[in-house]
Amino acid sequence: MPRLGEPADISALVLFLASPAASFVTGSEYVSDGGLLLGPALR
Repeated sequence: MPRLGEPADISALVLFLASPAASFVTGSEYVSDGGLLLGPALR
């Protein structure tokens, strides 16, 4: 993504994890970096 992350991007993930919708999620790791770790793979 050609933009920096906003606090709302992170808070959306936190709200999901704290909600009943995530009640079946266990032992997961979430990377909320907008694809930064992919680096040049998608360029």
